[in-house]
Amino acid sequence: MELCLVVDHACNLRCRYCYTGRKWSQPMSEDVIRRAVGLALGRDTEWLSVTLFGGEPLLHQDLLGTVERITRAQIAARGMELEPRWLLDTNGTLLDEAALAWLAPPRHARVFVSLDGPAVVHDRLRIDASGRGSHARVLAGVDGLRAHRIAFEFVAVIDPATAAELGDSLSFLLGLGAERIAFHPNLRGNWTDAAIDALGRGVRDAARAWADAFRRGASPIVEPFHRKVLSHLLGGAPCPARCRLAASELAVAPSGRLYPCAEMVGEDRGGDWVIGSVFEGVDEARVLALRERVRQSELACSDCDLRHRCQHDCACRQLAATGTLGENGGVLCEIEAAFIDATDRESERLHAERCRAFLDLYYGRAWAVAPGAHPRPATAGLVELHARVAR
Repeated sequence: MELCLVVDHACNLRCRYCYTGRKWSQPMSEDVIRRAVGLALGRDTEWLSVTLFGGEPLLHQDLLGTVERITRAQIAARGMELEPRWLLDTNGTLLDEAALAWLAPPRHARVFVSLDGPAVVHDRLRIDASGRGSHARVLAGVDGLRAHRIAFEFVAVIDPATAAELGDSLSFLLGLGAERIAFHPNLRGNWTDAAIDALGRGVRDAARAWADAFRRGASPIVEPFHRKVLSHLLGGAPCPARCRLAASELAVAPSGRLYPCAEMVGEDRGGDWVIGSVFEGVDEARVLALRERVRQSELACSDCDLRHRCQHDCACRQLAATGTLGENGGVLCEIEAAFIDATDRESERLHAERCRAFLDLYYGRAWAVAPGAHPRPATAGLVELHARVAR
């Protein structure tokens, strides 16, 4: 079970595309933490991953120890042999020595750092309350993670204002030593026709930077390119189990309300996306109703040849793109198609070149098959698929 604790709504940054709403302080209480951990352990006794989310969770570093103390006490009280994983979603500006000491091995921790690329890109949109860019502070935090040998990944946002520079952003991030880089489009942004055209150019540039990393002997895991390759080889987009609403993830707001995903918490005003509370448990009927709404997208996408390779069935993306579940909107389709096209073209080149790093990663190991997928032969050509879709 992945338990995501939104420990506060407060944040020290004011990113221009932030979706979480108003910033105010409402730290999560020990009672809510205790009930949340108990609820998660009652739903899954096999594994527990605790994610600290916000706002900016490192505004309350004391909660790191509090959450760990309560979690370990709950595990011991139930007589469980379980070692939790610790995940931290952070803007990276407050990774001081105290935080790094808590995260460092042998603790099983991983940090997701928000970094959009070089300073000229990042500082355009990721600013603090006084309007200053945060890039230098984030890099200092990343240096600390490397020095303490803490596993970290980058989470980068693609905005209409920065889409054309996606290639430069990926080239910069590839040089910083993260285990994984994930680009997420700001689907709430103003995606004009000009912005979509800029995105297409940026995605093609980024795909070339991704391919060149393989040619240098690296094996970069860069989303969404990584998933697009697997969606071809496996016959479907391999989606994490948590993407099936409340199947293996619960997000808890400071109030104790439960949501299927942290991206649905926002200002925690209740409403359509609430699926219960730590005081009353999960409303399973509500969960099933939301899942059914998400599945409505299958009807709208049934005639699309790319439907098995895109993320049209991601509830969070549906909400961001259209404000409702079960609908995707044209912007999401444009973005997904751009990534599929660029991935296929660069992958085919790497395959034709017999690029060893690329072949070892994608053809030399087994990958989990997405539910309902039909694996394609490992020798199937990507260009052939692209040509068929283009027709």
